[in-house]
Amino acid sequence: TGKLDAWQNQTSLQNTTLKHEIKQVLIDQNLQHWQSILDQSTKARYYSIFKQSIQLEKYALQLNKYNAIVPCKFRTGNHFLPVETGIWEGIDIRDRTCALCENVNEIADENHYILMCPFFNEQRKTFLKKYYYSRPNTSKFQQLMSSSSTAKLSNLFKLIIHLNKIFKR
Repeated sequence: TGKLDAWQNQTSLQNTTLKHEIKQVLIDQNLQHWQSILDQSTKARYYSIFKQSIQLEKYALQLNKYNAIVPCKFRTGNHFLPVETGIWEGIDIRDRTCALCENVNEIADENHYILMCPFFNEQRKTFLKKYYYSRPNTSKFQQLMSSSSTAKLSNLFKLIIHLNKIFKR
C-alpha cells in the first residue's frame, strides 16, 4: 500500500487516519486493476466506454428482474449483433460490417445500431432524443448508456429490445 513507514511511526500516525489511507489505496488499486482488465479485453470494448466505476447500476434496482436482464446483456455484449456473432464465426472486426446499410462500410456494433444505422431511423426517432443521433459520436453513446434518467433508459431499452428482435437467431 506504500505505507512502509507505518510500523516505525506508529506513535505519530493516528489509527483512524492510517486505516482510511490504506483503505483508499486498496480501493484505488482495485479500480486500476479492474480498468486494466477492461482495457485489455476485446470483449469489453464498449462496456469500458460507459462503465467507469465498480458499482451496481441504478437501472438494475429500478427495473424488475426481467426488464433488467435486457440492458445487462446488451451492455456486456451478450447479444446477436454482427459485432458479437462475428467473433463466434472467426470474422475479423474490420469485416463485421453492417449488412442493413446502403453503401456504408460501418462496423456493425452497438454504437452503430443505436445511433447511426439508417435502417433504424424510425425507431431511433421514436425512442431517443435527437441530440443523441444528430451527429453521433462515442461521447454521446457513453452519455446515453450511462444515463441515470429512468425515462431515457426506458426508451433506450425499448430500442435495444427492437434490435434484439431483428438480430435474434
